[in-house]
Amino acid sequence: MKLSILLSLLFSFSIFAQETDPLKAEREELAQQKKDNETWEKEQLKFKSSAEQDLKQHQLELDHIQDLVINNSKNVSVVATEVKQALANLPALKRIGSRKAAFYRCLGQDLESKGFIVISTCKDLHHANFSEEEEEQFKNWSLLVSSSESDLRFGLERVKRKLENSQKQIETANKQLSSVDYMKIKLKEKEDKLQEKVLELELIKKYSNFVDCNDSTPAVSLEEMVPFPGAKFKGPFVGVPRDNQDGLGTCYANTAKNLLVGLSKGEDIASFLDLALIYKETGPMTDAEILDGGSSCGVLNRISQRGYCPQSFAPFETGEKNIYNQGFFGKESGTIYDQARLLRTFEKFLSSKEKFMKSDKSLSSKVLSQASFIIESIKSRSDIVLPLPVVRVEIPNEWKLKEAFVWQVKNKMGTSEEKFMEDYHHEYKKFYPSYVKAVMEGKDGNQIFDLFKDKMKVFLEKYKLDDQMPFWKTLYMKDVASDFSNPNLKKTVQESLRFLKYLSGKENENDDTFIESCVPEGEGFLDFLVNLDDLIKVLKNKNANTDLLVDKNGFFRPTTELMQLLIAPSCLSSEKRKKIDYQIDCGQSYGFINLLKNSGKPIEEQRKKFRERIVASLVQGFPLGNSFNHHINTIVGLRFNKETRSCELLIRESQTGLSTWQNESTIFDQIGGLTEVRRK
Repeated sequence: MKLSILLSLLFSFSIFAQETDPLKAEREELAQQKKDNETWEKEQLKFKSSAEQDLKQHQLELDHIQDLVINNSKNVSVVATEVKQALANLPALKRIGSRKAAFYRCLGQDLESKGFIVISTCKDLHHANFSEEEEEQFKNWSLLVSSSESDLRFGLERVKRKLENSQKQIETANKQLSSVDYMKIKLKEKEDKLQEKVLELELIKKYSNFVDCNDSTPAVSLEEMVPFPGAKFKGPFVGVPRDNQDGLGTCYANTAKNLLVGLSKGEDIASFLDLALIYKETGPMTDAEILDGGSSCGVLNRISQRGYCPQSFAPFETGEKNIYNQGFFGKESGTIYDQARLLRTFEKFLSSKEKFMKSDKSLSSKVLSQASFIIESIKSRSDIVLPLPVVRVEIPNEWKLKEAFVWQVKNKMGTSEEKFMEDYHHEYKKFYPSYVKAVMEGKDGNQIFDLFKDKMKVFLEKYKLDDQMPFWKTLYMKDVASDFSNPNLKKTVQESLRFLKYLSGKENENDDTFIESCVPEGEGFLDFLVNLDDLIKVLKNKNANTDLLVDKNGFFRPTTELMQLLIAPSCLSSEKRKKIDYQIDCGQSYGFINLLKNSGKPIEEQRKKFRERIVASLVQGFPLGNSFNHHINTIVGLRFNKETRSCELLIRESQTGLSTWQNESTIFDQIGGLTEVRRK
């Protein structure tokens, strides 16, 4: 009975200890890791010390053998002379018949025949009594000439290998000791994080009324001057503009900006577009959405290296109306909505430029070197139309073609859409040169459509599309009506074609050859020029400075420079970028949500743990990133709504440019990751 009571008390104490110290396991793990690292360090220091002693010994041995190899002939000669002298120093009678004399003759013969001596062998053959002085001389001779030259060289290689092995052992020990030092750093970081957890557990306990989220819970909002009753800091978002990304995929950069605002207590307010740009500088910038998609923590890591561009240098972001005083737009006014449209135009142009460069390096190099001429020609010559008039209209347009496939081909013929479109494009490339020449010859829409039916006959008959012709013709005639209304249509096509020939270096080629060989294959070339044409029209309508598209050598500026001129031109200068004087710990608890949702705990307990993480950040002035469905916004507040009897979170949403209170349960159901930041 007493035993069961004792066990019960011990079990109860164990549970109590875990509840009172939830970090016990982490503390014990850290202590063990420190102990293991110290043990490993001692072992490696001992191993290194032993290897260093061996290295010294092997080096002495190596120096000795190298000296013997270098001076071998000299040493043999010296010892031979000394052996003869020792024999000559013997009394006359002993010199003739004594064992000692025989011993010296044995040494002399060995030196003469072999080039080395073995003292012990000659002693065994000729036993004699030698004085201490003589024995000392024998030792000196052995040190000098006891090995053959080949044995000396073999010994030299053997000692070199020993030396190399000792050096490798020292290198290995140094690497292991570097690992020990690295582990010390990581353990210090772990210790700091553990201490941070201790402090945050104290904060959670101190502000348990926020965690409980009930009638007695005051609201906390980092957008208010006093974030919550008793707060000792100003709300970091007071006076900080709410971002509106307006359809751009920069939510990750908007959230990174907000996280930085919290870290700096409202002092560091960055351009979110510039943040997106510096994040993308080291990644792919060739797709149609150059700034879209990324990691908020990745952005903050880049800020740590590069600094950031203040939002005050990004005129589109700082209000509804902005005055551009640098870059493309001079003093033209606009809004973030203009910015989004302009960015998309730039992105399409830059994407087509990159694709052109990849598809045809020779032609693109030639064309891009004529940047100033191309821009001026597009701006000033009304007789150049890109894409070419009339032939810019595809017969039929793509969505009508695919519609015909769905209704007339797919079920009846069992052909894939991919094969259907492949056949169409194959035949259309044959038709295209005739299409261009027909326009240049002055043929009208009816004649051109008849030409289309004739040239595309193989395709139309294969897929039984003759009954589509009346409908396709009606659409075509409507689409080309504006082009045919141009009284100078033939001249416009001719001049536009001449312009293309000149740019591609084929100005002396006749039109038929050029159209046959170049135009159908020049999709990258034409796509680049068409997107450049669109960009110049936009800039021209804005009275923008198109000269900035070109560098001092007459080439188009690099992608990042052009985007910088559009977003925050002042920050082309690194001096304008603001450095931060603290290190950022980003991503803390990002995997927390996944672990929590898979913990098997009751949903109310999960939400409470979720709320604890939010409270631990907010009461310190730190916002949090809320990731869900390929999007991220920022949590900047928490409250209990007495009317709905529910917890709510204040969300700073860059998709709308607004801050709104939203139901915590709904947010928790959707959230995929929680991004926390701290100063290291």
